[in-house]
Amino acid sequence: MESKSPEMEGGSESTRVNAEVAALKVALQRERTHRQRLADSADTVALALEAGRETKAFLDSRVRELEGEVVELRGAQEFWEEQRNRLNAKVKKLASPSAAAWRGDESGADHDNYNEAVLETEEQRAIHVMRMRSRAQREGWDVDWSDVALGEVIGEGASGVIYRASLYGGTECVAKALKAGHSVTAVPLLGTTQEGATPPVVLEEEIGSFLREVDLLASARHPRIVRFLGATLDWDVRRVVTYFERHEHGNLLSILRKSRNIPVRDALRIAGDIASALAYLHARGIVHRDVKPSNVLLGKGRTAYLSDLGFARRWRRSVDEDFMTGETGTYIYMAPEVISHDSYGDSVDVYSFGVLLNELLDGKGPYSERYMTPLQIAKSVADRWVHAETGEPMPLRPSLFTIGADKPGAVKIRALVTSCWDDDPGRRPSFRDVLEQLRLFGPTLVSECEPSKGNVGGFLAGLFAQRDKTTASVAPDATT
Repeated sequence: MESKSPEMEGGSESTRVNAEVAALKVALQRERTHRQRLADSADTVALALEAGRETKAFLDSRVRELEGEVVELRGAQEFWEEQRNRLNAKVKKLASPSAAAWRGDESGADHDNYNEAVLETEEQRAIHVMRMRSRAQREGWDVDWSDVALGEVIGEGASGVIYRASLYGGTECVAKALKAGHSVTAVPLLGTTQEGATPPVVLEEEIGSFLREVDLLASARHPRIVRFLGATLDWDVRRVVTYFERHEHGNLLSILRKSRNIPVRDALRIAGDIASALAYLHARGIVHRDVKPSNVLLGKGRTAYLSDLGFARRWRRSVDEDFMTGETGTYIYMAPEVISHDSYGDSVDVYSFGVLLNELLDGKGPYSERYMTPLQIAKSVADRWVHAETGEPMPLRPSLFTIGADKPGAVKIRALVTSCWDDDPGRRPSFRDVLEQLRLFGPTLVSECEPSKGNVGGFLAGLFAQRDKTTASVAPDATT
């Protein structure tokens, strides 16, 4: 056998070593790749663990928030349960014989409490209207439709259409027909429903406002509250009409818009008339809740008469101190506590009167210099606005009248206005105090602004002679 040469044996060994080296390099590369994969996997696991920890922390925080919300909801539930029980107790108290006696009916049978009347169904509304007609017949203010001559439409309110009319062949008056529906779809309830036809549906809000106004006006006896003449109440044919004394100059709003410069003497006389009527209502436990120029009628000599008691409520400080809530009235005359749906009482009328008194003396509508909607104004009145110069939050109010400049009478009446619209209802004056302030400083303001008019000392004497008679005239048998 042929032996290999040393050269050949050396070449084979070199080849083998090279092969082993190459194999080791491949194995080393594989090891590096494997280690890199393990490192990448470890990073991924670490990131996942960190995300898990963050998720757990978020969920733990959310659980604590939800537990807090559950506690708050339980507290709110307990609060509203307590409120409901208080309201139920008040409803029972108002329905009691003692409450009926306070309303002016010792027997508790003749007069309903229209603050709480249930008028949810047509049947319930019919029952209340028929009971009101029975009262009208007993008290002598039921008007037969055959005694009414209806004239032209002269206006429209939230719940009624206003007509010129006459009673009994000669008594000039204004007729207010309750309406079903709103705006152009409204149907005046004048008995036009045909036999067999479906009568128009009267909403609870509309009939409730009507019943409250009739209930209050039928017993009101004050020379500066519009005189109620009677009502026609034929519910079967949907004829529901009330009649009031007509005053030749219409309402105060129309006068203010036609002529902004009402003489100071007349403005204060009108303000005194309104304050006198409201003092009478408050002494009887009645809150008007919609004091504004369109609800003030003007008669001869610009004598003012308070009208429209559809939003009015019977109220007693000791019983109903936190009974009334919710928006009622007209935004630009509305007190902040009404806008905010807080509980309120009769001081809301004082606030509205302050805005009206300022408007009488300023000649311009409230907030007319501001480019704001009534809703924006209401929000700024209730939530406060930031003063452009000082940056301080403050309640929005109308710009104060400027007549009389810094003269004593003007300063005093401005102070009266600002006290009336004070943010704190407890600091607003009563209407007896308002009348006293007008009596003391009104003549001074007139002499400052109208010096050529001569003696002004007695120009309000006739009106303010009524001041001390206000509480004396609140008895049910008081006469005009």
